[in-house]
Amino acid sequence: MHTCTSEHHYGRSMCTAARDARIAARKRIQISTQSCVNDHKVRPYDLVPGKDIRVLSDQNIDSTVIQMNLEGIDVEKTIKRIKHVRALTKKVESRLNKTLWGYNNIQFQFANAVMFFPQECWKLWDNNKKQMKKHMPSLVRCHCNVFSVEEVSEAYHMHHASAIGFQEGTEFVGYNPTHHMSFHTSLAESNISSAPFSVFDSHTPEVFSIYAMIKHLKNNLDISHDIRCVLKQLQQHFALHSVREYVTLVYWELQACSRQDKGGNSSWWSLNSGDAVVFNNYRAHSDAGLGSVDHARYTIDLRCFDKIEKIPFEQKYSWDALATIFTHPLFHDVFHQQYRMECIPELFNTTTEYIESLIPGAFIQEIIGSISGNLIDRPEVSLVHNHSLNIAYYEYVKNALDNNDYNIDAFVFCVEKQLKELQYDEDKINIEL
Repeated sequence: MHTCTSEHHYGRSMCTAARDARIAARKRIQISTQSCVNDHKVRPYDLVPGKDIRVLSDQNIDSTVIQMNLEGIDVEKTIKRIKHVRALTKKVESRLNKTLWGYNNIQFQFANAVMFFPQECWKLWDNNKKQMKKHMPSLVRCHCNVFSVEEVSEAYHMHHASAIGFQEGTEFVGYNPTHHMSFHTSLAESNISSAPFSVFDSHTPEVFSIYAMIKHLKNNLDISHDIRCVLKQLQQHFALHSVREYVTLVYWELQACSRQDKGGNSSWWSLNSGDAVVFNNYRAHSDAGLGSVDHARYTIDLRCFDKIEKIPFEQKYSWDALATIFTHPLFHDVFHQQYRMECIPELFNTTTEYIESLIPGAFIQEIIGSISGNLIDRPEVSLVHNHSLNIAYYEYVKNALDNNDYNIDAFVFCVEKQLKELQYDEDKINIEL
């Protein structure tokens, strides 16, 4: 293990990055909006601290870089598999005529990445858990993301983490971890020519209710008429991830661009293999407009959480609470987009039922994990934390993983079936808010 030799640099202002990201995020929203001829009656609404917005000043600690132990991880083989999964993604997207980009139940990154990199994820955790707990003493469970950035369009725009407990109504308050940290580990040399990862350390970590934020922003005359018009029509869709992203960026652009320092400049680092950026996920991070992509960036990221403050409906585990939440009409689409996991196992010629049989009493969503759904409890059922489960799972899927032998036909058939069940009927959308 070599000594950490990362070099710190400053990137673009938060104002500029937020504006660019907001424009890109609007294009990803699949809901039609209409032109507003006249402004609706403006009713100014101030966000209520502690209710609508929580500024986590006690967590306002600058990001840092540490050296992670990659012993036992074949970096060359891991990068090769990243490329294979990337090629698999392209094939599937071509067949479906649909992008897999973003948070959804059919993409091969974010929490789902552990299904393709089980051994690497467990090994990174096992090698480094003592060091990680020094930086995050309250750590309970981690999720694992493994990915590459090889084109400008693949660099994830500015965002931060949130949770249901920060969002919707008093019955969900507290259904969230207090701390959410990332150990964003580079697998190869990374610099300004490889879409460097960046963090806006001038931004104090914060979380807020998207519904309340829309109410605040759509009545703010400092925001353009066109943007307020869009916000008005998106309000009833606040549970959708793409809408949440867009609203967050409108707010950050407003806040950052009104400051004399334009919100401060991001931090980014020249990294070597094994160097990990440790940062708070409730802080604004990532800037797709920084640098170039002359060289690919390869990353394995352990996203870690502490104990959930309060699981609602007097349930013991998060999955049981989610089962109740998803009976609410507001969360119907979210359930289909985030938690139906029957399709990815088809790639490995297996089923959710078989994977769940590897550890009786657990659901596949818990085994993989989910950030937005707070499936961050029960580390004992996690592919990242449970070594025996990890070995049993890998033995079953290693032929597909090691030989790049995936059942694309079965996966595509499954996804097309899901999409038919989730047809969006725009004629039924009520936009009179």
